[in-house]
This record gives sequence, structure tokens and C-alpha cells, in this order.
Amino acid sequence: MISCIIPARADDTPQLDFMITARSISGHVSDGFVIGKGRVTYRPSHNGFVVWSNALSAGTPQTYIIKGQRNSRNHIRVKIESENGVPDTERGTGILILTGDDYESFVVAVDGGQQISADKYDVQVNASVIFP
Repeated sequence: MISCIIPARADDTPQLDFMITARSISGHVSDGFVIGKGRVTYRPSHNGFVVWSNALSAGTPQTYIIKGQRNSRNHIRVKIESENGVPDTERGTGILILTGDDYESFVVAVDGGQQISADKYDVQVNASVIFP
């Protein structure tokens, strides 16, 4: 089972919408299999967004390891992707989406083909605004 966690929103933060699209996965899962879709929205003037997770880094800014809740040895390697996103190498976590558009979509997908054990995995995503 896969669930999501979305942090509280303050007035100067973007609206973050995230929905798990694959509620239950196990067995062999191919690279790029989408487990969640999201959208970050902010209408006032800005230069873009940063989207990241607080999960354990998997070695590159946009990749993470999500551990199983029932058995911590179970895990899924995931990546955050957006059509206009690039790895945030300066902060070292997440993706930068450089745009003045009001909203941008992103996905959380499986990073590399892998054997996934049945468990409960919580996917947490965060977002912030890049101000001029």
C-alpha cells in the first residue's frame, strides 16, 4: 500500500496537490512506473518552484528511498520528475522548475526496474516558491 503525506500550507507557500495513483504495488515494477502525480500552484509573481521529499536520498538530488512501514528492509527507489524540471544540484535535493507559470505538474515514479515487496510506503513531497 502506498499513501501520501502533504505538509500544512502557509499563505506565502505554494498550494501542493499530490495524489497516489498506484495504491498497491508489489513484484517486479519497471523504471518510470508512476506511483503519484502532483501539481504545485502559486499565482503571485515568482521565478519557479522547488519540489522535494524528506525521504532518504538515493544518491542524486531527485531520487529517494522510501522505506516500508511494516518492515524497514523493504524499500522503493523513487524519483521526482517534471517535464520542465532539472535536478537541484545547489541544494542537493529535489528538482527546480524554472517558470513564472501559475502551476506546474510533476510525478513520483519508480527509479529503475526493481522487485518491490508488499508493505506500506508513505510518500512525502514538499514544495516551495523561487522568488525574484
